[in-house]
Amino acid sequence: MEGKLICISCPRGCELLVQTDERTGAFISVEGNACIRGSLFAEAEVNHPERMMTSVVSIRGAKHCMLPVISRRPLPKGKLVEAVRAMRSITVEAPIREGDVIAEDIVGTGIDVVAARSLSCRCD
Repeated sequence: MEGKLICISCPRGCELLVQTDERTGAFISVEGNACIRGSLFAEAEVNHPERMMTSVVSIRGAKHCMLPVISRRPLPKGKLVEAVRAMRSITVEAPIREGDVIAEDIVGTGIDVVAARSLSCRCD
């Protein structure tokens, strides 16, 4: 089976033509990539698509009311919406330092979500 993807490995944005096995859906080949990263991207996107998750959680006691967070590693694409929804129920207390773990093993992926910036207490 044939499909099209736009490579997001670099700013070039190559249009990829991907061949997959009609029976199993497994990656076979790719055309249109200007570099090896396009081939690696296409194979990963077909076999195990992943995305970094960025979101926000509520924070109390800081001058801002929301804290940006990011996953430590890319999450399986199929778990992304569930993970973002899980962030809605989380509230943390200031002070928070960049890199502090906000959620461990988000939605059973084994991947932690961490603070993307530091926020001090409102009184500091």
